[in-house]
Amino acid sequence: MISPLGQRQMFQTINAEAVKAAHEVGGLLQRETGQRQAVLDRMAEAQASVPEIPFAEGLKAEERKEGRKRGGRQGADGRGAQTEAQAGDDTTANPADGHMDFLA
Repeated sequence: MISPLGQRQMFQTINAEAVKAAHEVGGLLQRETGQRQAVLDRMAEAQASVPEIPFAEGLKAEERKEGRKRGGRQGADGRGAQTEAQAGDDTTANPADGHMDFLA
């Protein structure tokens, strides 16, 4: 049988351990919230530094239209009319006019 003094000491010890664990969890949650807020702040800064993409796409569209006017007839995929020598040669690279340029 456990004496009342022994029970009191056990409860105090358990209570102290529970408070210590709660403080550790609270600190962990605060660090996680701080890291999440830092990531959100960096994302907001990065979004503000992105150039205006619709404007750049409009310029590319105008360049393609001018190229079509000067370059003659082009196919639906934007490659243009190929000569028979070019059509038979598989080693030549296809122009990237029909593809999006993500680095621009």
